[in-house]
Amino acid sequence: VIDRLVPSQSSKNRVLEAIGNARSMASGTSLLIGIQTARKLLLNKQLSCVNCGKSYPDLGPEDFMRASKGQHPLADLVELAGHRIKDLDGMTLDEVNAFIERFLGEGEQYFGGGRALQAALGLGLGYLKFGSNTEELSSGEQQRLLLGSCLGSGLTGILYIFEAPMVGLQARERQTLLKGLRGLVSQGNTVVVLENAVQLREIADEVIEFAQGNIKRGENLGPVVTSQGMRQHPQEAASGNLVVQVEGAYNLKKIELEFPLHCLVCFTGVSGAGKSVLLRQVLLPALQSGGQAAKNKKRLVNVIGGEQIRRVVDLQPQVRGRGKLLLVEMGGAEVVAGLFAETSAASQRGYPQEWFKLDVPGGRCVNCEGRGFLHYDLEFLEDISLSCPVCEGRRYRPEILEITFRGQNIHDVLEMTIEQASQHFLREPILKKMFDAATFCGLGQCKLGISSEHLEKVEYLWLRLAVELVRVRGTDLFILDNPSAGGHPEDLQLLLQILDALVGKGASVLVSEQHPDILSAADWLVEMGPGGGPQGGRVMASGHPRDFAERTDLFPP
Repeated sequence: VIDRLVPSQSSKNRVLEAIGNARSMASGTSLLIGIQTARKLLLNKQLSCVNCGKSYPDLGPEDFMRASKGQHPLADLVELAGHRIKDLDGMTLDEVNAFIERFLGEGEQYFGGGRALQAALGLGLGYLKFGSNTEELSSGEQQRLLLGSCLGSGLTGILYIFEAPMVGLQARERQTLLKGLRGLVSQGNTVVVLENAVQLREIADEVIEFAQGNIKRGENLGPVVTSQGMRQHPQEAASGNLVVQVEGAYNLKKIELEFPLHCLVCFTGVSGAGKSVLLRQVLLPALQSGGQAAKNKKRLVNVIGGEQIRRVVDLQPQVRGRGKLLLVEMGGAEVVAGLFAETSAASQRGYPQEWFKLDVPGGRCVNCEGRGFLHYDLEFLEDISLSCPVCEGRRYRPEILEITFRGQNIHDVLEMTIEQASQHFLREPILKKMFDAATFCGLGQCKLGISSEHLEKVEYLWLRLAVELVRVRGTDLFILDNPSAGGHPEDLQLLLQILDALVGKGASVLVSEQHPDILSAADWLVEMGPGGGPQGGRVMASGHPRDFAERTDLFPP
């Protein structure tokens, strides 16, 4: 027995001293006994079981991180103010912040990643669940979360590069993001942004504009061309409606939404309001499964009128899978190879159609496998790519290049721009239609032999739209998520022309979008909200754009 005392505020230090003495004598353990209550409290400084003696390694901060390998067996048993680490996953960022602040002393600064948490709250993300997967977030939420991480790092002298950070943000959210970007600059960093939003140009210290290979510098770049009012399809001309009934799916509340088909329908609202969730995670799989009601204990999804849709296409630009030649991406490689194989010279020599393609051995260069270059991975220097010394970048074996179609060999064809190819294959209706569609979609100056991985995101979207323009039917439905992201006003005009062409052929086009020029050109608007995350998931309004004419948050003056 180390000490006997009546606990009180004045005996606090004496209790602590007695516990410390007991620990030093008993290898880190001490026992407190209430004589009158007979309650016992065993304190063990070591991570060991007092009954069986099994011990565990000390716990460290890394043991409470999800990314740690071989998680500590006791990590899920540690409690702080009645909460275990896994309990935080169900909290919002606002609630986690309040939980942490309970343990910060007066004037004590936030630690480590807590600064990033504070920055995220300042960017209006306090409603997000702490345990959310970033893949579940909207593009606007992901951008602000990334910016919050940069702001919270506290680093200076860093060059930050952002691509289209305004994607999916309404006017109020854009102002918040702009303040965040200026905050990075005030910390002593350099911020480079690839963006065409007018609001960003207005606050930038320097604007650099690229146009047809030339660069213009300075803030006064002349008037900004907009596409507002360029396209107006009368909604009355549309026929057929789709009714979507949803309850309990993701952050969506009980929804019953009706909108017209065979026209351009825009879904708008603050980031995280549920636009992309409704379109891509609810409506898309429902239509792909035939529109039948999907029910379980927590979710109801039902689509009425889905039998009018035969094909559903998600046009969200995908980075993975890119890397094919433009001719292949457009579906023209097989046709071109067939034309060369049908020539008299190829027939006499017995060259099959496959030998004029690059995805299989036969006619392609053996040394570079048809790539036209060799890639060298240098251990201590930057990797380099050099022209293949065997084919000299021409991709094919010499005897294959001897075969010509209307005076050009297969390598010459790959070196053609899409506009040139349209003229060269003028008498081939399939290829002509294909190349004309790509030219209409702004890709006329791209070469058939370049890899799609070298296209910008917006150009890759043009490519996918060009392919769909060739095959579109009135029973098709297309879904696009923020297609105006980072786009120049001229890009927006082109986008509206393409969407107009799809709708003109009877297709239904559903777009998640915030840009006022796209919204004003829509046939039908659906606004979701009122907030993001759990505060969203409701249909706030639905109707023709003229019904929203007074909404300055959607159509700023």
